[in-house]
Amino acid sequence: MSFCATNEPEGDRFRGVVIVKEAKCFHEAFKEVCRLGINPGGECIGAPMPDNITLPEEYFGILLDDDTATLLSHETDRQMGFKSRERN
Repeated sequence: MSFCATNEPEGDRFRGVVIVKEAKCFHEAFKEVCRLGINPGGECIGAPMPDNITLPEEYFGILLDDDTATLLSHETDRQMGFKSRERN
């Protein structure tokens, strides 16, 4: 789940990413983020992670900053056989 505050100036909108383990739907994942007390506010978007992606347990259920989220994005791209996207 990725959080942003669209009412903030460009460059200050990103609030963080949370990887939720074993949620069956978006609503369930969002409830888990709130239960854990790590909802940073703002708007939220999420998508299921493919079953063949493996990440270390330490990245689940915490609020990840931009740098960590980017590193994990590159890792998931690698595991899926994609070239990593460069950010502008």
